Amino acid sequence: MMLRASGGADGRIAGEPIERVARRVIAAQQRFRPAAFTYDVMKKFGDDDTGTLDSSLAFSTFVCVFRLLLVLITVLNIMLAGDQ
Repeated sequence: MMLRASGGADGRIAGEPIERVARRVIAAQQRFRPAAFTYDVMKKFGDDDTGTLDSSLAFSTFVCVFRLLLVLITVLNIMLAGDQ
């Protein structure tokens, strides 16, 4: 279905109610810079499928930190073994 806009007597474009609401939201979002930035970041976040990348990064970080803790405990055990 193709939406056709027709100009009214006052020169405004008339369209579907959802389209009019969307245009108002976009106009308000563009006037308020923090909202525009937040919207753009969230859109880019979704476009790049970064949710999958985030979960992968979190898992890798957990595995690395766990291994580092094991190494740290082993080193401390060896260093403090003679300190009785």
